[in-house]
Amino acid sequence: MIVSPRFSPVVLSLTLAGVGALVAIPAFAQETFRIDYDRARTVIEDPWRAIDPYEYAIDHARRVLYVHDLEEPDGIMAFSLESGEWLRTIRIPLGEGPGELKGFGGVALAPGGSLYLWRYPKAILVNAMGAVVSDWRPDGASLWMDLCVFGAEPAVPAPHGLIRRGEEGRDERMAAPRVDRGVLQAGSPEQAVAALRVLSDTRLSCTDDAAFVAPNHPGDPGAILVYARSGTTGRLEAPPAILEDPVTGASGRLDLLSDDGRGNLVLIARDPFGRFPGALMDSESGCHALLRNPRVQSYRQFAGVHADSALVFHWDHEEEVRDGKRILHIRDRANRVTLHPLVRLEGGEECTGILPSVRSVEIDRGG
Repeated sequence: MIVSPRFSPVVLSLTLAGVGALVAIPAFAQETFRIDYDRARTVIEDPWRAIDPYEYAIDHARRVLYVHDLEEPDGIMAFSLESGEWLRTIRIPLGEGPGELKGFGGVALAPGGSLYLWRYPKAILVNAMGAVVSDWRPDGASLWMDLCVFGAEPAVPAPHGLIRRGEEGRDERMAAPRVDRGVLQAGSPEQAVAALRVLSDTRLSCTDDAAFVAPNHPGDPGAILVYARSGTTGRLEAPPAILEDPVTGASGRLDLLSDDGRGNLVLIARDPFGRFPGALMDSESGCHALLRNPRVQSYRQFAGVHADSALVFHWDHEEEVRDGKRILHIRDRANRVTLHPLVRLEGGEECTGILPSVRSVEIDRGG
């Protein structure tokens, strides 16, 4: 079968610029779960949908999926994860004034069902119905392309650290100790491009108590830097299996870090269509579980974990036969979203707290 063209996703490794005095927690006690594509619950199925597979958010508590669809290019649409029902559309006030953005850049969950909508260099907080509550322009922040809510306040990546909105307009800067301050210096156009790429590729996931930062720096594959509200720092290591696939060419961006609603990190692999599209990781111990596709996928993209299932975006596609060859045309927008059970495979050491509802074990037949 020929795939033409393959709109490959951004293939980003979980890496971190030079960190010196951090305690690394290795990726140990591996177990594996298989995504069961033979069983599925459809969340969205609409041939007219054109969902951006790189800009979305999952509200596990309220069972809501927020997606960016071409039906509303300057906003976000909310769908029920239970029924697939459209719930509401939140439109961005366009402009450069207070409470306005130049357009849509991304979305992050905030307390009480609120959302942060952002486009560099500013973010706005909207309530559950879309009314603007406040806005925030990080003080002194250089280029950033991700945002999370850390202890009820927004945070964005910064060179060698993190900027979090503080009280009375004074932002809080959190930095890793003993970082190499020369890593992001731009002494040439090439170095400038490399420095901007590190900043723009940095991904975040936050809880009330900690922020997890995964910059894309080739000098430190697999590192995830942890900033605690207490002021301490730490480090996790991503499983090597989700970092090994070579870059296959990319456009757009992919959220590398999210959560499963139980306090575990969800790591999206370099290639979310590949053999190991992601992993679940205990955010304290680093114990992890690999997620495995039965085979490399062409248009089914692993996008996260909800309850005991994998969330999958199906890219719009069509097949034709030309000169006796099957040709699959894939468009870089999704028109179907499904949930698939995760099946524990035999072998490996169980990580307490990861997919506790999945009890049965299946013999690993390498499929």
